[in-house]
Amino acid sequence: MGRRAVGYRLRRIGETYYVRWTIDGRRTEVTTRERDPGPAEQAAREMYAAALGGRARRRRPDRGATRIEAPEVSRWLAEAALRPTTRRLYTSYARLWLHELGVLSEASVASYVRTRLREVGGKTLRSELAALRQLVAWLGEGGAIGLPSVPKLPSSALGNPKTEGARVAAPYYSTAEIEALLDSLPVESEDAGFLVRDRFRFQYETGLRPATVDALSVPQHWAQGSTRLRITVDIDKEGFAREVPLADKALAVLRRVAPAQGLIFGAHRYEYAVKPVARAVLPEGKGKRFTTQHLRSARATHWLEAGVPLSDVAFLLGHRNVSTTDKYARMSSASAERALRRLG
Repeated sequence: MGRRAVGYRLRRIGETYYVRWTIDGRRTEVTTRERDPGPAEQAAREMYAAALGGRARRRRPDRGATRIEAPEVSRWLAEAALRPTTRRLYTSYARLWLHELGVLSEASVASYVRTRLREVGGKTLRSELAALRQLVAWLGEGGAIGLPSVPKLPSSALGNPKTEGARVAAPYYSTAEIEALLDSLPVESEDAGFLVRDRFRFQYETGLRPATVDALSVPQHWAQGSTRLRITVDIDKEGFAREVPLADKALAVLRRVAPAQGLIFGAHRYEYAVKPVARAVLPEGKGKRFTTQHLRSARATHWLEAGVPLSDVAFLLGHRNVSTTDKYARMSSASAERALRRLG
């Protein structure tokens, strides 16, 4: 059960404590990144106090400023050439601006930046400001005057690191380690009965992003008898529409579990079914760090170790630039030795 305090609620999810509050009708829930109740309580108190301090500044009227109107923002979102995933992200930003920014002026934008730096990480705020610059430019093209310049946040501005959803860097996993993990996963989850082993076998064999796997359906993306998977713009983070060939093991999964119509796997919370297995099967240092995202980097690494060209791996993963794919590889001394042996 969550611990209650005046104004906010602290609760434990998995091994980490999260804090939730509602200010001016807007609910916020963020991780404290703490595992012990004492430090979590202190972090929650500080984060809530910072949010309350920001509210007072946000509510001050700004005379002579350009007000952000919902109909105009909706037109901007409709007219902007955005990928579906980006449009959804910008829509969430727009709701935030309408509620917390309200008007556009040099003072209001500066206050917004100061406040958000206490609430979110620098990476998140940089993304928000990039979107806001696009809105301001669009308003200017439409004839609005007196618009402020939206600053670029320097890379040194870290913001609130406790709210930045930092992804755990993937270590090197051998093929044997991944195979042992996949073979040890339960066939289904105990509570809801959704597929676990087949789902992650398919994710590893294809190297697809988890969100893309969640969205796959029949017949939109695959049909019985096909040996290819059709990735459409709306289910790919980069909007990279393509047809990818399916390996035998991936095909076997689809032929076994795909319905006649509808979602193949769907989106579920898998960590409670996967985390204990990873800790039990993988070496201690890797088991504690493992997340299901790591299957993607492991697949990229194993493809490269098997001699698949980097450009082909990039296509399979959905990267437009091979430089992005290169960041996914987690090569080992063993793979370097094999490469030297192949060279003679």
